[in-house]
Amino acid sequence: MRGLTRTDAVFGIWMLLVGAFIGLVVANDPSLAKAALPPIVWPLGAALLFDLGVMHLAAAGRVPPLTMMARVAGFVAAGLVYVAVRALMS
Repeated sequence: MRGLTRTDAVFGIWMLLVGAFIGLVVANDPSLAKAALPPIVWPLGAALLFDLGVMHLAAAGRVPPLTMMARVAGFVAAGLVYVAVRALMS
């Protein structure tokens, strides 16, 4: 099992920021919480954008690929930060 890569760490930070941002956006407009696609799922879109960029760079050999463990941990972290921000802002 390999350790945490720089790509994994940057992804983790990205997802924490995404979770906080989504929490603040939904706290400022609570009607978004009832959107057809719930905000708790929005971090998947942010993760996809990041992953697409990393896949391109990894194919060129410039960065290591993102690990599945980092993807799961990042999504869970974003969700927890989203819920925490919503709770603190209400």
